[in-house]
Amino acid sequence: MTDTSSESTEQVTTSGKINEPKARISGFHALSVRLFSKYTRRINGDYLEKLQLSLNKANIPLFSDEYISAALLWTVIDIVIFVILWLLSILLKLGLGFEIITIILIPTTVLATVLSLIEFPDIRARTRERLIDSNLYSAMTFIAAMAEADVPVDLIFKELAGRKEYGEVAIESGKIARNTEILGMDIFTSIYLASKESPSVRWQSFLQGAVTTATTGGRLKPYFISRAREYQNSMTLVLKKS
Repeated sequence: MTDTSSESTEQVTTSGKINEPKARISGFHALSVRLFSKYTRRINGDYLEKLQLSLNKANIPLFSDEYISAALLWTVIDIVIFVILWLLSILLKLGLGFEIITIILIPTTVLATVLSLIEFPDIRARTRERLIDSNLYSAMTFIAAMAEADVPVDLIFKELAGRKEYGEVAIESGKIARNTEILGMDIFTSIYLASKESPSVRWQSFLQGAVTTATTGGRLKPYFISRAREYQNSMTLVLKKS
């Protein structure tokens, strides 16, 4: 369980390895963990692992048990609000119709809250995938230009992380940079972990190709340049078809 008393915690990936420092959770999340941690510990480990991967892809800085605890607390809050409304309708004699509507809304709203919280990480991950892909061509061009200037791989991703114009690609690069600079990972382990937790299949492919090239003795400079050209050609074909 997360130690909420410390200024920061370390997020563990689905592979069991440390990913990156995680900001201290909010008071709401800390309260939800205190209330429901004994229940979330009983949840199937495979489900927690799958949810953690979804949270990482969505860039939601919570552990899976923290997220579930927060969802449970929101559900309880919904129930309390509607029970209060139902009791007020009785005390104020607002009529049978209002009471019936309130009773119907209680399970409906609770179900809607639960379903939306379950789906939210995947929805956000898909949104991030589109945003990453929309900036991928310009980001690859930047990486290729840095590689042509013989900039080291770790510095390439650090520089890319600082370029806010690349949006979600900069955020993904920031994870790689933090893993190497703060946690002391070697650059290719960091790239590999980032590829596993990225919502974009294209970015995953690019990162995994970099790791494969490096580990098989290939040179990254030609790889980065060729992938940028490949992506440029594919984008040109898409534009011509449209």
